[in-house]
Amino acid sequence: MKKAVSFIVALVCMFAVFSGCNVLPTSRSETSYTPQMLIAPFEEDFEIPEFSGVKFRQDEFEIMADGKPIMENGLISDIYLADFNDDGFPEICGVVDRGSGVTVMTVIAYDFHNNEYYSCPSPKGGFWWNLDIKGGKLVAIQRRKQGDEEIYREAVLSIVDGKLIADGIKL
Repeated sequence: MKKAVSFIVALVCMFAVFSGCNVLPTSRSETSYTPQMLIAPFEEDFEIPEFSGVKFRQDEFEIMADGKPIMENGLISDIYLADFNDDGFPEICGVVDRGSGVTVMTVIAYDFHNNEYYSCPSPKGGFWWNLDIKGGKLVAIQRRKQGDEEIYREAVLSIVDGKLIADGIKL
């Protein structure tokens, strides 16, 4: 009987390992955060449950927390909440478009809990950034130009060693 139980436990562990499931505890918080699009009214106060008591406000050019700008200086789009550094608190992530004519698009992640900014501008060549949720992860999508259907690159975003990373590549 002991051999049968050991065999079943071994099979379950092998399945978990090969399916990508974490069997051992990690540094991730007990409740992992699922990325979500930030849908908030323009120019009205709103709250993010993880930051109780903080009044946020957004318009197309800035996001503020208790009256202080936390993301600004350009047209802000694709705003999401995602926990990139596994601390249990979501970062506020968006695409900021600066300039007219020739623009620079930057993916910005702001860690409100730790007051840290992370950014990656579009590489030379004028790539267009979009953010989306795929497979439960926040991904950055690069296209050669606005409105282009063809995807140049798609990568899962995370913060590693203080840098915004896409699939292990520093942006």
